[in-house]
Amino acid sequence: MRLIDRMGTLAKDVLGDFKVVRSGNRNQMGASASSIVSLEKPYDNLRLKMDVTANLASLQTIEAKAVLFSEDWGQPLPCKLLSCPEGYIASPDGLRCLQPAATPPGTDPLNLQVYTNQFTMADFCTQTWIYAASNSNTPLHTISSTNFWSGGSQGGRLGRNTIWPRNTSLNTWYRIVYHIPVTEAKTYYIGYAADDSVKVRLNDTLVGVSDFTSWKVKPIHLKNGYNRFEFDFLDSMGAGATYNRQGLGWEIYDNSWNEVLAAKDNNAQDLTVFRSSRTMVDPARGEKYQVYKLGPDRKTPVQALYTCSGGTGMASIDEPFPYCDAVPMGECPTGYVKTADGLGCVPAGGAMVYRPKMSLVRGDKDLSYSAAGALIKDSNNNVIGNFKDCEFGGSGNVAEGHIGCGKLNFMTKLDTTISGATKMGIRACVEISDSAAYCIGYGGANGVEIWIDGRQVVNLPAGGTGYNDPAGYWHIKRVTLKPGKHVFDVRGGLGTKNSLGFEIYRNTETQLYQTSGQARNYIFQAGNLPYGSTFYDTYLMNGTGTVLARRYSCSGAAIDICEGSCGMIRMSRVINPYVTGHLGNWLPEKEYAYLTDRRKTPANTTDVVRKGGYYTAFTPFWQYNATSGKWQQSADINWVNARWITLYDNYSQELENKNALGQYSGTRFGYKGALPLIVGANAKSRELHYDGFEDYKFTLLCTPFVNCPGDEFDIRMIVGTDTTGWISSTESHTGMYSLKLKGNVTLNMQPFDEEHRTLPYILTNGNGEFERSMHKWMGISGFSPMRSRKYILSMWVKDGNPTLDNILVSVSINGQNVTDKKRLATVEGWKLLEYQFDMSNYPPDIAGNVPLLISGPATCFVDDIRIFPYDGQAVTYAYDDRTLRLMAELDANNFATFYEYDEQGGLIRIKKETEKGIITIKESRSTYLKKL
Repeated sequence: MRLIDRMGTLAKDVLGDFKVVRSGNRNQMGASASSIVSLEKPYDNLRLKMDVTANLASLQTIEAKAVLFSEDWGQPLPCKLLSCPEGYIASPDGLRCLQPAATPPGTDPLNLQVYTNQFTMADFCTQTWIYAASNSNTPLHTISSTNFWSGGSQGGRLGRNTIWPRNTSLNTWYRIVYHIPVTEAKTYYIGYAADDSVKVRLNDTLVGVSDFTSWKVKPIHLKNGYNRFEFDFLDSMGAGATYNRQGLGWEIYDNSWNEVLAAKDNNAQDLTVFRSSRTMVDPARGEKYQVYKLGPDRKTPVQALYTCSGGTGMASIDEPFPYCDAVPMGECPTGYVKTADGLGCVPAGGAMVYRPKMSLVRGDKDLSYSAAGALIKDSNNNVIGNFKDCEFGGSGNVAEGHIGCGKLNFMTKLDTTISGATKMGIRACVEISDSAAYCIGYGGANGVEIWIDGRQVVNLPAGGTGYNDPAGYWHIKRVTLKPGKHVFDVRGGLGTKNSLGFEIYRNTETQLYQTSGQARNYIFQAGNLPYGSTFYDTYLMNGTGTVLARRYSCSGAAIDICEGSCGMIRMSRVINPYVTGHLGNWLPEKEYAYLTDRRKTPANTTDVVRKGGYYTAFTPFWQYNATSGKWQQSADINWVNARWITLYDNYSQELENKNALGQYSGTRFGYKGALPLIVGANAKSRELHYDGFEDYKFTLLCTPFVNCPGDEFDIRMIVGTDTTGWISSTESHTGMYSLKLKGNVTLNMQPFDEEHRTLPYILTNGNGEFERSMHKWMGISGFSPMRSRKYILSMWVKDGNPTLDNILVSVSINGQNVTDKKRLATVEGWKLLEYQFDMSNYPPDIAGNVPLLISGPATCFVDDIRIFPYDGQAVTYAYDDRTLRLMAELDANNFATFYEYDEQGGLIRIKKETEKGIITIKESRSTYLKKL
């Protein structure tokens, strides 16, 4: 069994009681796993007829449903849960992240050496002095030559516990600093001595001094948690001194006064909290100390065991272990900024540069491309087969528009070239999910070279003939790919015609040779890069191999293609998923329906309704296997996944699902998760945004608004506590409030294309700790569009000029004004404005952000801002922030239906907003009779 703390870190030095925490506070305990409605009873002799071998058509089933549950959900981490950068460790109070120090390799100038049973001379620690108070200089009891405390053949307590730094100098003071934990604040006892001298300080207060003549025992008060001990010690024995005559020792006892006085090996030793001799033999303890060599003033450290900055700086030790750098919990190291998803830190000054004219387009076509068909090779490049079909080449013509013949005719080229360039290159990151057989297909009009993770696996120069022709054949080769991310770097020469590409298949060579296109499992296709949303990089080289231009670059160098950045320090992925809610909460994931023919209603019966419409065949979703004694899931293909729930929020409210056709529906909640703000069709939850400014002053349980890490698309980050300056209570399109454009509003979109529920979210590392998987969206909670999708931004604006068509409020993305904008309507002084933008035109910056700026005159008011996909729909809602009553519902065109209430909360009036104005469509009054 392993113990982890609330942060998910493997717990060490667990000395006292601990609390076992389990999740499950959001489980749906009454949810059904399966349901069957039948005309006949589904049991015999009180036993369900669900056996694997049973024929259940006789049940006359008229409806059957099933639900699969999951506990592994990928919602973003809670707002208050922060982590440290990799290489940093959380401080005990959880407020800072510390970078542990290390000794310079191969030097260890001040390491500790354990000396056991060295002091056997009779004149060393012949007495033990026991004091009644730590500040006393006069012992209350003196004990001479007992086997436990002092003297004896083993040198007493000092002989058993002595340690000393090696490579030390005589007549020089040294200091050891420890942070020792206890679980109870109370009085303990410390015993200490040294050859020749030692000064002891506890939490910066002097405890006492000692030498080699006596073992001193004093009471000390330790606080709950870590306590700082400093031991300054000296060896001044002269030129003839040896390591055998150098030593420092101490022990801390959890004993009463009477037990200390009557100490025996079997009581005081058993209750020892810490002893110096454990420094070297207990790694868990040994990492929590620092050793200093002190200067002539006997106070200032001049050399240290643990160092920083290449060994020149001394590590700090005001925490339980030596460290070099400290940053607030959740923050990046100095010189780094957070990525958009909050999962990494990238150099602040190393901005990623984007060069627009380096994109891929469809390559040139030629009758000779792949005309010889596909050439199959093993991993050693031995040819094992050749075949022709319309998919890979060698069959049919390759005229423009004839799809499927000649693989190389459907690959890529760059949309530009520059002077001196002789080669083009493509870099892409491909994630492999499991260990299986993989092959790559490749070809190039002017040669092709392929590197996988820096190792060259293909080299076919231009002009090759026969089996070495890079253009005439589509080459297929077996490769070994382990699960994880792999960098593919593909190069090809430039000529009159250009086409270059590669593909990855999850098939063996034999499967590719013998099967048709439907059975070929494509993992990656370079031919889709110009049209898809996969992130890729390109470059141009000259004849000497010098890169002349890159699509993305970091100070001229290549970017980290798998991270899409200029080099990243990851934030720690270690979490306690039972604290964060990522595990332990079983919620519906997949809903199944049984699809089959139904029996027609009998025409010759008087009981028509009861006996018609049941399934002609039926297999239950869960079946009992009498052989194994277990329930198992049916393999019947008539069980269809009708709905797949892909995301929940922290309150187990459904945020996103997709139907059997793969179409998404999403929603976003406001008022701290209490009410839905926007519901969208053909849109993921992260592709929806709405702000009506109604819940900016809303509080729950008297707690103020706290912005969630990862949500950088929230106007509340700009408003902060200045609601008076930004939020107007005198002007509103719906509800009670609107936004005054006091200044520019900059929001960061965080585009990515990853899908929810594609891989496990929670993994286990080598230490047995839980880790988040590195999905891009894991830390993102704000508006995050797809990279290649088109969106609509709609808002109501009051600019004081209702009769004018000019649009005073501007929207810009990445510094470029959105020009596709129009005024759709003006209603009672409020203008409905619409802006359309295509995310494929706006690449993210180094941190993964695409800034969206809303600007306009300070006299403008803005309300009911919504963003949703161009080919989707959205409905939004505004509520009263005091009563949480629905005040307005805005339809797919952003026109409102208003709801008005009386003082008792009864609905009295419904109004509808149209292009011609606001009209009342329903009004009612109610009253209650008074008692006479």
